[in-house]
Amino acid sequence: MSFWRRTVGWLAERLWLPVLMLDLAILPGIPLCNRLLDRMLAVGKPCKWTFVGAQCGTCGGTHCAQSFLQGAFAEAFWHNPMVFCWILYAIASGLLLNVGFVLGQKWAVTALKKMYSMSAFYVALAAYILFTICRNLPLFLQWIG
Repeated sequence: MSFWRRTVGWLAERLWLPVLMLDLAILPGIPLCNRLLDRMLAVGKPCKWTFVGAQCGTCGGTHCAQSFLQGAFAEAFWHNPMVFCWILYAIASGLLLNVGFVLGQKWAVTALKKMYSMSAFYVALAAYILFTICRNLPLFLQWIG
């Protein structure tokens, strides 16, 4: 038996309770996050990138997170599709973590390893850079023309 399989087996036997406790701790925190996002939006400080006329890849991310927590998924996607996909990625990771460690399914642990590999990181980084360029394409076309 390989070292990784022994390690995953050992973790799966011991981590189901902390993962379950973390899940129970997250549920009451959702309204608290919504209140925190309301306060952040009430401050009204603009992003530093907006002063140069460009939008960074996370512009609209706070509005996206707030709309997502309120259940307005179409509005959340409209605010920032990239942050919306990151939220879905985090939810999928949490579900796989539960299936892998609480229910003891090895395929979920394997999927988590692939989701957090270096190749997945490079794909996410390239998608972020491409999204940032594409959302500012009219701006770049004005500078050229």
